[in-house]
Amino acid sequence: MEQDGKLRRLVPDELDQLQMFPKGWTAGMSDDHRAFCMGNALVTGVPHAIGKVLASDLVSA
Repeated sequence: MEQDGKLRRLVPDELDQLQMFPKGWTAGMSDDHRAFCMGNALVTGVPHAIGKVLASDLVSA
């Protein structure tokens, strides 16, 4: 993310929300560990949306 023409690191709450978890999902860990966890997390909303489309296609077929 850019701020004043410079790149900045996303804060842990932004990383939580980017991965579709609620703000503060990883609270209680160090910022570095929170970033590590979100870097290895699955974006749960994307496969859920794909599954819904596939399921509706199967029902209508």
